[in-house]
Amino acid sequence: MPRDDGATAINVAYLGPEASFSHQAAIAVFPPRPTSSSSGSSTNSPVTLHPLPTFPNIFSAIQAASSTDDEIQYDYAVVPIENSTNGSVVGVFDLFAQCGLDSSAPYPDIEVCAEYYLPVHHCLFISPDLTSSTSDRGPVPDPVSAIRTLYTHPQVWGQCTRFLSSQFPPAKVERIDVGSTSAAAQLVARESNGGLSAAIGSKLAGEKHKLTCLAENIEDEPGSNTTRFLVVKNRKRKISSDALLSYLSSSPKAKGEVRNKSLITFTISHTKPGALADALAVFKTYSFNLTSIDTRPSRMRNWQYVFFVECEQTADVTDSNDAANFNGDGLKRMLADLERYTESLRYLGTFEDQLLREEGDTT
Repeated sequence: MPRDDGATAINVAYLGPEASFSHQAAIAVFPPRPTSSSSGSSTNSPVTLHPLPTFPNIFSAIQAASSTDDEIQYDYAVVPIENSTNGSVVGVFDLFAQCGLDSSAPYPDIEVCAEYYLPVHHCLFISPDLTSSTSDRGPVPDPVSAIRTLYTHPQVWGQCTRFLSSQFPPAKVERIDVGSTSAAAQLVARESNGGLSAAIGSKLAGEKHKLTCLAENIEDEPGSNTTRFLVVKNRKRKISSDALLSYLSSSPKAKGEVRNKSLITFTISHTKPGALADALAVFKTYSFNLTSIDTRPSRMRNWQYVFFVECEQTADVTDSNDAANFNGDGLKRMLADLERYTESLRYLGTFEDQLLREEGDTT
């Protein structure tokens, strides 16, 4: 979206409302940036973060970014892909199964260009009316025991199992899924008369909606509970901004290395013995290390699965700007060979391994 000062605004989508964990990740990857002035000082493209209500809305917005008809041209989106405690975000995996250079894919132009790891801490929030002497019924002596409904995102239940099982047994407390943790906080804040409900979400979400925090760090793995986010873009959209490159170059590299991951999806024949083993052997042949493998139903026919594979090669490079192109020839040869052993094959992008950066920060 052009500006009067000549700078081009960078539009980034995330799962809203504001104060969600996705919002926090988006701020970390695309922090507020100074804009140019009429005096001719240095120019940085301003970044605008846009909350969207669902993951399909986000993917559709990025896919539509190659069109010139949209009011907002989305450059990037930040989406959660997995949690260290509760595993994969299956709704996002199902959308990635529909991405890739394939005319039959609903999102053929979406590709992954970066990743980010966000430490996640959960809090239990209630309406301040439950603890206020000015409410219609006065303060509730024991707010925790009074709670009958809990709201949060589906991923969170599995991240807080020990706390929930001890404080809120399913037989006494109803658990209701909502679109995001910030939406859960919003629901509790809107309930009149301080209804007997609570939300699980981030401290930021509770503060934004002026809720009362009853407990902090209720996740099963305090200090290590982490959600990994992927940054996606439309491969056809030309983005001149250095916003993402600024994030990629913000941390020191361990021993001058950049390790690049590639995300690939494929399906195989279920009638050929050893089909999966043959496909996976290709990665070893071309010296690609498998860092992650996951599956989701293909939804094309029953009991067929889409395999999601992340793989990487390690080598010395001096410029992080080369990350997306590094080992491109080797990757192309590997994909060409892999195609012989798969029924469908889609390449979803190459991006820099941020775990290596964390190792570099501690050495």
